Amino acid sequence: MKNKSLKKIIVFVAILCCLHLLLYAAMSYYISITHLIKIDQRLSNQQEEFTYLFMGDSHTAQSVDTTIITNAFNYAVGGESNIRTYYKLKNLLDKNKKPLFKTIVFSNDLLTFTTTVSQLEKSSAYYVRYINYWELGSIKNKRVKYLLDYLKHRFFPYAGFVQSKCLNRGKKQFILEEKNKATWEETLEKDAYTLLKQVAIDKRSSLYNATSVAYVKKTLDLCHANNLQVLFIKYPVTRYFKEAAQQIAPNKLLQHSPIDSLIQLYPNTKQLDLSNPLVNDIHYFTDNHHLNLKGKKAFSKLLKQELIKLK
Repeated sequence: MKNKSLKKIIVFVAILCCLHLLLYAAMSYYISITHLIKIDQRLSNQQEEFTYLFMGDSHTAQSVDTTIITNAFNYAVGGESNIRTYYKLKNLLDKNKKPLFKTIVFSNDLLTFTTTVSQLEKSSAYYVRYINYWELGSIKNKRVKYLLDYLKHRFFPYAGFVQSKCLNRGKKQFILEEKNKATWEETLEKDAYTLLKQVAIDKRSSLYNATSVAYVKKTLDLCHANNLQVLFIKYPVTRYFKEAAQQIAPNKLLQHSPIDSLIQLYPNTKQLDLSNPLVNDIHYFTDNHHLNLKGKKAFSKLLKQELIKLK
């Protein structure tokens, strides 16, 4: 009886191992054909020097058109926290002691450094190749948790396949028609307030997550050590988004940003506040803080002129 039981256990374990290897192989293949790997390959295949490397989340990805800003590469990915951006940049600079770019452009938007964004787990099976989980766990004082996270994402990537819910509700890149303008305005106004409430914008610790702020400093130190210029951009939002922020968050919270304070400490760092120029042009937005394709082109033309002024 004992031998039969042992055989059953061995068969069961063997089946689990085979299933694990099958799922691991399938997930590895899936990751290899995603846009995340493709954009990495495009950047590694870049031979000519360029001026601007844009990094960050969907605000950057959906705002910068490199057919208009031609001396640039858009390396931004939707749902990417500034913590993950730091590790991608560090990996890039470790591999290329003489980078092809001169200036790195980051976003400094109202949602960029929130606790909600810092905890997004989207595409962790991809980011595990970049993140130093032990360092991150040490900074958060949660070494065991992040060590387990590393093991899960490294050896069981399929376990985190279900992606986190994104902040933006709309995915379609559409151009608003005049006939539904009133309905769209009503939707934007309602959603702006709901979104900002979801990220607990009335709490300073949630609006400017301590770990996210610490990684802004680490990023600036890294850029300074590599003699790189840094530019932060506040990307366009709707007027409803701005109005909701003013209603929900105290003015002192909006006017005294720890990120703005850090930027002032580094001589190689500048900032452009471009959140206002398109504030009333709701036909340029796919939601309150993401541009549609038409908005992306309009903003990129504006940004191109602002970058020329900075030279």
